[in-house]
Amino acid sequence: MPLNAVSMEKISTLLDSIQLSCQAFYYVEFGGDWGVELPESEVAAFHYIKAGKASFRTDPGGWSMLAEGDLLFLPGGCRHTLGARPEAIYTPLVELPSRCVEKPGTMIQVYPGGPPSATLLCGMFSVKNASGRSFFQSLPANLTYRHSKPDEYGSAISVLMQKASQEAGQETDCSRLILDRLLDLIFRLILRDWLEALPPYRLVALCALNKPGLAEAVQAILDRPFFGWDLDNLARLAHLSRSAFAATFREELGLTPLRFVKECRLDQASEYAARPEELKQILADNGLSHPHFFREMRKREKQTRAASSRGQVDGRDQCALPVALG
Repeated sequence: MPLNAVSMEKISTLLDSIQLSCQAFYYVEFGGDWGVELPESEVAAFHYIKAGKASFRTDPGGWSMLAEGDLLFLPGGCRHTLGARPEAIYTPLVELPSRCVEKPGTMIQVYPGGPPSATLLCGMFSVKNASGRSFFQSLPANLTYRHSKPDEYGSAISVLMQKASQEAGQETDCSRLILDRLLDLIFRLILRDWLEALPPYRLVALCALNKPGLAEAVQAILDRPFFGWDLDNLARLAHLSRSAFAATFREELGLTPLRFVKECRLDQASEYAARPEELKQILADNGLSHPHFFREMRKREKQTRAASSRGQVDGRDQCALPVALG
């Protein structure tokens, strides 16, 4: 099966494996030179900039700006900071209640006394199933949807998020149900966009998360892509016979084990584009032929350029996937 067909199949499998449940949501109006530090949480979180703007960073991480209409999605509930600007004084979340005024419904005012400088729709949600939680643990610390994206995808997210904001202010059981469904759809669209930007072999790695035996073999390949992997040593890691491992890998993940090894090596080799002699030494140390490998690299580069010229590679920034399969 071609890798692009494998990719689409795996994206559907991954999205179908997630069961989300909205835990809480609330509007927050911030005034003045505001700033808040939010601790690590066991549930995922999101912040939607309904009005104004905000600075944010994850821990660790650099500062980024959020404009009106932007959506910050934190799959792992990592520690993060939000504020009017990076230089603001940041208040830990536990100390925030003393500086808040609760209004009827889900509205909270922080630093009241003047007009709000930013209004956010914030929320938390959990992943109800084990396979979905494993997937979320392998996502980047944050995924950010930018309202300024001009494509159809961006327009759809904007419309859905605006509707979610309206429902969040209704305070009825029916509105909560609709909001829950809207947020579920929004986050699946964001995840699909991120998944479509990944190299196919990384999708395969994600799909191995909950496959006993295969997960250990896949992680070993990711950790040491240039090692002399073959069906024998990979099958031993999976505690399967050689034939059973090859058949199970292809059936469950859509490509052969050695094709996966090749894709991992080629992707890792791109990091040595400016250091070919270092790559040659790595290949020699692992008993691999560098002339053959460099021909494969040039072939992939040519295919990538051709796909890009046809508009199949959209050029969006691709998040590095910190695959954690253990």
